[in-house]
Amino acid sequence: MLYEYLETKNSIRGVYHIKYLLQCHYKHKMDTKKCPRCQATWIEGVHYWATGKKGDPETLSNLVCGMVEDPKCINPSHIKGHIYGDKDTWKKRRSFIDRQVKPNI
Repeated sequence: MLYEYLETKNSIRGVYHIKYLLQCHYKHKMDTKKCPRCQATWIEGVHYWATGKKGDPETLSNLVCGMVEDPKCINPSHIKGHIYGDKDTWKKRRSFIDRQVKPNI
């Protein structure tokens, strides 16, 4: 039931929902973890972005953890130097932007 609060298209509402869930942690003893480096949040083992939407720890590894390489990283999917090729990467994002911009030039 609490996960339904995170299923929202409005990112501002999502932020408030994730804060609500973190507050519920103390009442319901939910298993929550927050990375001291990037502030990524896991609630009951599920990664959530700061917007409140469900995340993917492998994409987080590609976009954040791999760029920082901090020993304090708590992402269970992060492997130093490893890129999850089927997930979102900065290279894929750059390629997408280039494809969108070139036709308009």
